[in-house]
Amino acid sequence: MEGRSRRYQALWVLACLAGGAVALMALRSSALAAWAYGANWLAFTLYSVPPVRLKIRGLWGVIADACGGQLLPTLWTAACVSRGFGVPVGWLALLGGWAFVLGLRGILSHQLRDLQADRASAVDTFVVRIGAQRTQKLLRRCLVPLELLLFGLVDRKSTRLNSSHTVI
Repeated sequence: MEGRSRRYQALWVLACLAGGAVALMALRSSALAAWAYGANWLAFTLYSVPPVRLKIRGLWGVIADACGGQLLPTLWTAACVSRGFGVPVGWLALLGGWAFVLGLRGILSHQLRDLQADRASAVDTFVVRIGAQRTQKLLRRCLVPLELLLFGLVDRKSTRLNSSHTVI
């Protein structure tokens, strides 16, 4: 939107909000789906838009991106697909945990790739604050093993749920 008029920017924001309102009305039969959809909009708005712009607020930006990029879309999808199947809260929590860690790995990897550009343009991201080596160590020693563990637990729980015919 850089270089566009204020009017153009405002019209795009209004169009996006209108699309979101229509989607929320369509999702009113699933409270979780509606909540996840609305929260996703909020996460990316807070991540991107000044004066809050969590992108430049270290760990808060990483959390907002992980929620908006993976956690909330995953919960929204699970809620939309599973309506009427009685999905256990424990399985949703595992799925959400896995999606959140996947999102953390994704945004930290992205910030690692952008590290030099972020430093050059004085964008104070989490990786700029803690450095490349500490980020790589965090990814290798914590996030990747945790992501794999949670994925395995989601798969195991899914297999049990499918065999008991409580969830398709």
